[in-house]
Amino acid sequence: LKTDFHFAACVGEPVEVRLFAPVDGSKIFCGILAPMEEGCVRIEEEEGIRAFPRAAVARVQTLFDFDGAEE
Repeated sequence: LKTDFHFAACVGEPVEVRLFAPVDGSKIFCGILAPMEEGCVRIEEEEGIRAFPRAAVARVQTLFDFDGAEE
């Protein structure tokens, strides 16, 4: 996901967020994409919502569950 349009279109989808520098010991976070707020990429995790400044985000990509796909 690169543009604001991409982020808005994928709200509610599972995503993987990769950061340039570690936060809480990790550079990779997975969760449900929440609407962007104040220039931050936000994801919903089991613990709550986590926000990352867009400048700190290296890449955001949607995740697809191949186990749940119909054959």
